[in-house]
Amino acid sequence: NDNFVVIPEGLFSGCGGLKQVTLSDTCKEISQNAFRACSSLTRFNLPANLEIIGDYAFAACDSVKEFVVSSSVRKIGTGAFSDCNSLTSIELPYLGNSLDDRNGFVCIFSANGDTSKIPLSLKKVVLNGGSVYDEAFKGASSVEMIVINAQISSIGARAFSNCTSLLNLTTSSDITFIGDGAFEYCKSLQYYAVPDSVQKIGRGAFVGCLS
Repeated sequence: NDNFVVIPEGLFSGCGGLKQVTLSDTCKEISQNAFRACSSLTRFNLPANLEIIGDYAFAACDSVKEFVVSSSVRKIGTGAFSDCNSLTSIELPYLGNSLDDRNGFVCIFSANGDTSKIPLSLKKVVLNGGSVYDEAFKGASSVEMIVINAQISSIGARAFSNCTSLLNLTTSSDITFIGDGAFEYCKSLQYYAVPDSVQKIGRGAFVGCLS
């Protein structure tokens, strides 16, 4: 049935032979564990009108390399993309489980804030909305490029702390404040153009940036 509104919990869980999924734009919710451990799945086109991605919905989808989560999604479940060990790129409408929370980038990979669950294969993150609050990307040690298309006014304290592989960061030109330790120990950071709009840079914002 290509007109599902809700993909039920665990519907395709463990379908190791499933390689590609395209869902109708009528689909509003992918429930928890719906595609968990679909280890051969290489391509998944998220519906344009999707609103909810359940907990662990795509956990252990070892072959998927890219996810693009549209702005229509209002909830991304805890661990939704955990153990996606081939994931190289992800595009998000906000950081955390929803637009209003402050659970950080890590929560879509881990239930307990364990940054080691962020896939080592993940190299690029694109953020299209929301904010970059305190410790937003903390510990995302494999990510090399972050593109923030969202119109943000500040970068929170320790927002990129210990993003040790981060080479390049692009942000909007509207930032007025960079918090304490925002880029601490980003030892690989080679390029970040601090916008002319910035009025204050916090203590130790770039401490340990060796490049």
